[in-house]
Amino acid sequence: MKDVQWVIAAIVENSPVDVRQVEFEWEETLWSDASMKGGAFILQSTGEIGQFKWTQQGEPIHVLEARACLRGVHRWVETRERGEVVVMKTDSMLVFFALRDRKATGFIFNNVVDDIVTLLDGLPWRVEWVPTEEQLADKPSRIFT
Repeated sequence: MKDVQWVIAAIVENSPVDVRQVEFEWEETLWSDASMKGGAFILQSTGEIGQFKWTQQGEPIHVLEARACLRGVHRWVETRERGEVVVMKTDSMLVFFALRDRKATGFIFNNVVDDIVTLLDGLPWRVEWVPTEEQLADKPSRIFT
C-alpha cells in the first residue's frame, strides 16, 4: 500500500488544478444545551467541554439554549482549522428554526441569534435538531442544578 504522501504527490503532479490550493472541508460537531442554572457545549473533535453557570436569572430556556450555543460558537471560531465546517446540534426547536432562518422573535432571543449568525458570517456552518436523549451536552449543562 502506497503511503498518503506519495498519493498526494501523484495527484498534485497529474492534476489540472493545484490541489494544494483547494480548501478541504471536514466537520466539527458543536453540541450545546442549557438548563435554568447553567449551560454547556462540547466540541466533539477535541472533546473540549465548556460548562458555565448563568449570571443572569429569569430568561426563558430557549434564550439560554441560544446563549449556550453562542459560547460554543465563540470557542469554535477561536480554534477552528481552515476548511472546517461547524455543525451545531441543539435539542431546542426554537433555536434550530431561529438559526436555520437566521432570525428570531423576541428582542433578546433575536439579539443572541444575530450574534451567532454574525460570528459565523462567511464561515461554513449548519444547524441540526437532535432529540434530548441524544444531546451530548445535556448532562454537562445540568452540573449546577
